[in-house]
Amino acid sequence: MVKNMTTELIDVIDTAVKIGLGALISGISTYAVTHLNHKKDKNKLLFERHLERVERATENVEEYFEAWGALLRRAGAMARRLEEKGKELSDLTESQKKSLMELDKAFVKSWEKKNSAITTFRLLGMDEIVKSIKDAQDLHGELREIIVFDKAVPSYSGFKDMRKKFNIYREQFHMSARKRYKQLTS
Repeated sequence: MVKNMTTELIDVIDTAVKIGLGALISGISTYAVTHLNHKKDKNKLLFERHLERVERATENVEEYFEAWGALLRRAGAMARRLEEKGKELSDLTESQKKSLMELDKAFVKSWEKKNSAITTFRLLGMDEIVKSIKDAQDLHGELREIIVFDKAVPSYSGFKDMRKKFNIYREQFHMSARKRYKQLTS
């Protein structure tokens, strides 16, 4: 009888250990898998948010370039017409001045988005993109000085020079943004 009790006790302990050990292994495995999945989900979410920020900042800079390009094209068209008519570059009609000022206002408004984009790119460590945007700012200053302060338009050859530089700066921005985007998504 003692032998039977001892055997039964050993069987009970054996079963309890097997169940407990199985439950422990199952619990640890569940925790590990859940932790790993949570970490992957978190990393995926952070990556998606990072990518969204880059895309939004890129769109903001593109709006800046669009507003700048519209102002530049309008000034170039006016310069061409004035030169064809043999007039001074400051002989703008009130309607032309108003048109330029409206485009300049939209351009200045785009600076807020451009500056926000620069902040985002700096935060994300994308200094090459920031540099490409900053390099372009001197040129837009030249254009605005002629239009806003001199109340004139650049000469048509000056416009073509500015347009060429503008296209170079815009392409530099696109190239640096494309390079970083590819690095992120590869």
